[in-house]
Amino acid sequence: MLKNDTEKNDKNGSKHEKRKVSLAEVLILYFGSALFVVGFVTLALTIYKISFLKTIPVIVLFIGLLFFIMVYTGKNSSKNVFLGFFFCFSSVLLLLAQWNIIPVSLEQLWPLFLILISLSMVMVSLFCKRKFELQYFIPAGMISVLGIFFMLFSFDIIPTPLNVTVSAFWPLLLVLGGLLLIAIYFRKRKQYQNPGEGFTDNED
Repeated sequence: MLKNDTEKNDKNGSKHEKRKVSLAEVLILYFGSALFVVGFVTLALTIYKISFLKTIPVIVLFIGLLFFIMVYTGKNSSKNVFLGFFFCFSSVLLLLAQWNIIPVSLEQLWPLFLILISLSMVMVSLFCKRKFELQYFIPAGMISVLGIFFMLFSFDIIPTPLNVTVSAFWPLLLVLGGLLLIAIYFRKRKQYQNPGEGFTDNED
């Protein structure tokens, strides 16, 4: 009798764990989140007389949270995790620039978004695979190097114009592109060899 009760509890527990969020719950969550952001932006624009440009970091943050909501509701692909982290990190960067904690203009700031892309790839590896995966870290490292390279020109650390340097060292871009494609190849090959490992891309 006790054994049967235990088996029933285990089945009920497994069913509870496998339960997916219903469409109605997803719509309520999305609609509630959208109302919150629209209300926040409207209050900032009307009551506090804040310009629309200053609300952009909040909107970017909201977009990132939407991707995390998609992960929560079952669409837990690595793509959604990557975009969630990227938009959330970008909102923090925009806020730091807006508050003059990073005293640079958006024209100078753009190479930092490449570094945020690489950081988001690292977070996908840690969040989805629960470990350091070279298939994520190698492309992330190359993108970070590229971002740092562009930062040297964006922040006028290297006085030579970027177009002059690129015209002289453009074959280096071919080398980096080749290494990136090779890393993608090994990533895909490992996925085919170990299809059940790590995080599953569930788009249902």
